[in-house]
Formats: sequence, structure tokens, C-alpha cells
Amino acid sequence: MKALHVIALIFMCLFALVIPVDSLLTPGGVPLVKFAGVMSFTCVILLVFNGMALRGSGWFMLICLAHISWFIASFLWTSMPIDYQHAHAINSQQSIKAHFYLITVVLLMFQVIRSQRDLQLLFVSFLVGCMWLIGLLLSSYEPGARTVRHGLQGLDANEMTVIICIGVSLAVYLLVLGRSVIWRLLGLIYLPLAMIAVLITGSRTGLVVMLVGMSGLIVLFLKAGIIIRLASISVVAATSVWVVDAIPDKTLDRLMSTGTELSRGTLSERSITWKKAWYEFAEQPLTGQGLGSFRQSMNKHNVEYTAHNSYISIAIEQGVIGLLLYLAVIMTMFWQALAMNNVQRWLLMPTLLVVTLGQMTLTLHEAMYSWFAYMAVMLAVLIDKEQSKQTEV
Repeated sequence: MKALHVIALIFMCLFALVIPVDSLLTPGGVPLVKFAGVMSFTCVILLVFNGMALRGSGWFMLICLAHISWFIASFLWTSMPIDYQHAHAINSQQSIKAHFYLITVVLLMFQVIRSQRDLQLLFVSFLVGCMWLIGLLLSSYEPGARTVRHGLQGLDANEMTVIICIGVSLAVYLLVLGRSVIWRLLGLIYLPLAMIAVLITGSRTGLVVMLVGMSGLIVLFLKAGIIIRLASISVVAATSVWVVDAIPDKTLDRLMSTGTELSRGTLSERSITWKKAWYEFAEQPLTGQGLGSFRQSMNKHNVEYTAHNSYISIAIEQGVIGLLLYLAVIMTMFWQALAMNNVQRWLLMPTLLVVTLGQMTLTLHEAMYSWFAYMAVMLAVLIDKEQSKQTEV
């Protein structure tokens, strides 16, 4: 039984490793993330048949189930029940599959990750996957005087920076609480690589969430030893100076316009889309216009593909009910994380903030990496509770 759990953990770590590069790797047409998930799920089924007790966070599971059930149910009244003729558009059939897969992954991760060691192995695997993604990005970077942004074909540059910045918050976590010197060193190496990768994309969203992800360094400076503090300060400072000097002026100008764009701009015309979306929301505010209907609803306004905001997308497609359920999922995570009585809560907050703030300008509520970040927090909360109970006994 122990050997079976180890196999399930190996596949779960493989699952975490390939999440960052999932859209770029489909050997034989089968995404590696799905292969790893299915193999880990098979092991868990065998473990359950052999007497392993199921576990999870009750309130979180209940709210997740309500949220996903409402999303799937909204297919019944969707105004767009067929596939779009464009790969960038989200359609209702894809959404149904995605949500079934998400709830399965949530259940699966609760069963496989059962200790602080398992959790940190999961974080290390995700960081290795992010470093793989960063390697692909940097290896294709050939800046010129006119270079403004850089990305990878098949993956939106803004979404890529959110993935990398989830890794930033987890790297800081490992720097402070890593059980191995090697894991702490991995976290230290990751930070400068992530900074370079985010900045060369020219993503303003990426810049904001990177700063949020690195806010956990405050805890590092308060709790870590003097060597880790000095090393972290030196690495971050040296990387900042090098990047500012190395990346093209046009990229820097775009990044420096973040404040102006937030206060007086249109966020690359996103705010125009959001204003038009209000009229569509007002037509069916309670239940929304149905799963995958955003494109159909906004066609009359010449808006393509997505809302560039998860909360607005949910409000239009699933109405106030769907939005409140999704916000309940998020608030449950914040509430449970803040209830922890140790340093972990301040290291976990940036992980949640990276994803929730990233969804202010991107549509990420169905993305696997968003739910991986959610589960990273909830697994830490559950393991902490179980360890506290064992200590009391």
C-alpha cells in the first residue's frame, strides 16, 4: 500500500511538473498533464479499494462542488451550445470537460499529498516545470531596438507570467521552509530567472503579480538566517540592475507605463470591453447567459474571444449566482489560510493574490495552474490542521 502511494505521488509530481508547459507539449496528441493525472487517479482508486480513508477540507470541497455544478448546469440555458470556429474562443463543451476534470483533480490532490514533505515535493516539481518554461522563453529571445514584447507560440505571454509568478511565491515558500538545502537553493535560483522571464515579456499584468509574488520575501527577511537573507537580497538586486540594463528601451517604456495605464488608460482596451459587458450582464443578471456564451453575447460589440477578466466572464455566463459561488471559493481559501497560526499563512497569501489579481485582466478561472495554486494553499492548510491534531494527542 505504501509503494502504491509512492507511485501515485510520483505521477502527481509529474502532473505538477508539466502544468507550466502543458499547452506546449502534447506527445502523440495526449497532454502529459492528463496522462499523469489519470495514472495518479488509478493509483488512488486502488488505494481506496485497499482501505485508504478519503480526506479533504469539508467546506472547501462543498463550495467547490456547488460552484462547478452551477457552471455545468448553466449549459442548459447557454446561448452558445456549439463549438466556436476559432481555437482561441472558449466553448461550452470544452468548459464542461474542464470543470469535470478540475473537481477530479481537487479530490485527487487531497488524497495523494498527505505530508509536508509531499507538499514540498509538489512545489519543487512545479518550480522545475516553470524553469523548463523559462528556459524555452529565454532560449528564443533575440531582442532588437524595436522589441517590445516576447512570448512563446501557443501560450499567451500574460498567462505565462502568471504561471511563472505562482512559482515565485512557491520559491519564496521553499526558501523559508524548505526541508532540504537543495530545495532552498532551487528557490534562490528560481527568483532571478523568473524576474528576467517576466520582464522580457513586457507584460504589465506580469509586473504587478511578480511584485505580489515576491512580497513573501518580507517573511524571508524576518524569519530566515542571515546567509539566506544576504543571498536573496544580492540575487534580487543584481538581477534587477542587469535586467534594466539588458532589455530594450521599448520594453522598459511599456512596463513603466503600468501606473498610467491603470489610472488613465484602457488596459489595452480591456476597460472598453468591460463597459460593453455590463449591458449584456444587465440582460440576464441572476443566472447569466449560459456556459461559454461570452463570445456569442459580445459579438454585437465586435469583442473577440474572452472577457480578459474572470469575474466579468463569470457574471455574464453564470450570473450573480455563479459569481458569488466563485467568490465563495476564493474567500474560503483566504479565510482558512489566515486561520493558520504560523508563518505559512503569510507565505501562502501571495500565491492566492497572484492568481486572484491576475484574473482581473485575464480569464483564468478554468486554467489548471490557477486551481493548482488554490490547491497548494488548501493542502498546506489541511496538513497543518492534521499535524496540529497529532500534536494535541
